[in-house]
Amino acid sequence: MSITQVDLSRAGSEFCQRYKLVSVSALQPDLPVIGLMAHGMESFEDALGRACCDNLITVEEPTWGMVRAMILRGFAHADAGFMCLAAGSVATAEVVSRVVLESALNVLYILERDRVGRLYDYLASYVAQERSELAKWEALLGGMPDEEAAVHRKEIEQKEPAVSQQESITQQFARDAGITRAAQSWPKIADRFRAVGDEVDYRVLYAAMCSQTHNDAEDLFNTFVLGVLAHFHPGQVSKAFEARQKAENAFFARLLMYRSVEYLFRCIGGYGESYGVRAISEIGSGCYHRMRELTADLYRIEQLEREQFRERLGPSRFNT
Repeated sequence: MSITQVDLSRAGSEFCQRYKLVSVSALQPDLPVIGLMAHGMESFEDALGRACCDNLITVEEPTWGMVRAMILRGFAHADAGFMCLAAGSVATAEVVSRVVLESALNVLYILERDRVGRLYDYLASYVAQERSELAKWEALLGGMPDEEAAVHRKEIEQKEPAVSQQESITQQFARDAGITRAAQSWPKIADRFRAVGDEVDYRVLYAAMCSQTHNDAEDLFNTFVLGVLAHFHPGQVSKAFEARQKAENAFFARLLMYRSVEYLFRCIGGYGESYGVRAISEIGSGCYHRMRELTADLYRIEQLEREQFRERLGPSRFNT
């Protein structure tokens, strides 16, 4: 699958207009991905509209609209990640990549089997979690001064009706869908990865995405090493290492974003498979394979730049 230069230009212009960016220049490194996302989403929406008109998916089917909304939400998160990359906020882009991946994983897990029951479990688990958090919040009030406790109690009282409304919607969904069983706990993320056949990505890809989210010490180690280099090898050597570290940080954030977008295209493909709409499956599959090519291209460029850096630097006891 290839996107024409005209389509890429249009996708870049629409992205800038949507997010009020002055110029498309900062998006250039990721414009092929942004264009592919725009193409994939537009094609998905068109194919879904035709499927509904042809009664391949009936309006009465209880999940199609909500699962579609979940996919759209994942793509919106991805847009935010590319905004971060354009702004140079690579660490934040890593955080966003995890949000995108988790959004996609929820969709893939729901579509893997029993989509009606699993969507019900997804909704009900959220409501149960909110109930639990409200109870824990309220339990803390006894240790607060009266005036402070009153403020918190008012907020709790305002939130409780909203949670009750969400619970009502969830139960109405269950009734309309013919679900008579009790809701099951939403599985932990490791179990969701395992269910969709991607446990390796949980151990490697997802673990890497969690680093910035948890504010792990990795960046602190890098800062320490660069500081030592600047002290003992001031001048061109330390500046070269600093520039290489900056490039590697940008590459890694971009790699995580690209991998998370792969999962979004898998969602489109899985949507088509779950609802029996071949056109949607083919859109997801085509975009996914093109995205894999773009990810591979990104990795090859980084490997080349890393080798060129080592050649320029010459023999050294330092490694990146």
